[in-house]
Amino acid sequence: MAVVSTPQGPAKSVNLVGFVVMTVLALWKLEEPMPGLTASHGASLGEAAAVCLESQHHQAGVIMQLERRADTSIEVHWRSLPPNAYRCHTGDRATEDGACGIAILLAWELTGQVVLFRSERRRAATTGSVPPTILDTTD
Repeated sequence: MAVVSTPQGPAKSVNLVGFVVMTVLALWKLEEPMPGLTASHGASLGEAAAVCLESQHHQAGVIMQLERRADTSIEVHWRSLPPNAYRCHTGDRATEDGACGIAILLAWELTGQVVLFRSERRRAATTGSVPPTILDTTD
């Protein structure tokens, strides 16, 4: 496995034939604005992820295996948290925000894709029908 240093954060490991790809996620990179994500909201998502990981007794540098890509692991890093972060990010909202933060950063690192806009929350589960606004009505 080769290690490549980047000026923005920790070193990234790259895949050599037959080895596991290790992607390093630095949660503070969520502070970099994207077209549909402000720096402050990104920072909040990263902080929520760190709170959730620490509340499960993980330490910075924890390694996780991706389920869908057996050859890829991620190593997650975060900065130390202020004491009030645990009171700010609580319950299901912290879990959702933290998961979103990690997913956004993972998509960015693995595919180069960034957030363009925040989708609206649906009130009820869909049954697989196509919303009328996108039906093709031309015959």
